[in-house]
Amino acid sequence: MKQLPEHRRLEFQRILENLGLGHASLYIDADELDRQEAIDTNVLTSLQAFELIVPSLWDPAMDAADNSDDTLYKVVRSYPSAFGLDDEPSTEQVRSAIITMLRDSADLTFSLVYLADDDNEAAHLYWPEYGETLQDYWVWLVRGSELPHGPTWALIDRQQTDGAYHYGYW
Repeated sequence: MKQLPEHRRLEFQRILENLGLGHASLYIDADELDRQEAIDTNVLTSLQAFELIVPSLWDPAMDAADNSDDTLYKVVRSYPSAFGLDDEPSTEQVRSAIITMLRDSADLTFSLVYLADDDNEAAHLYWPEYGETLQDYWVWLVRGSELPHGPTWALIDRQQTDGAYHYGYW
């Protein structure tokens, strides 16, 4: 993996810090980021996309339009007692529980999903479940020990025709 230049890494890190997630690790291959930024359908830069997808992890407005039962919001809403909440938590309580979950994950990571090639045969083992492609979407894999499911994907389409969203794999 080719490391990002320090100034680029800090741009992504600042987004996390501004959202209270400065402890999170970033895994971004510099060559892959360059490849994805060169995709001709991009309306969003990688930084713009990242700035939109991270808050989608706790945004209930995003959840209302999502058909997946595997969003963090729906998981917390469905099992509130598992997150220390009353049976009918408010939207703000659910949002707060998700942010706490992310902040409590000491091993929280955001990884730019990339394709396999001759130099990197393994690439990502976990791909989004609903067929989103890297040609059409910015895709980040989010993992943390406090998250209620395995891999979670945070996505936004490169043309920004839809909002950012996420879902996890059970």
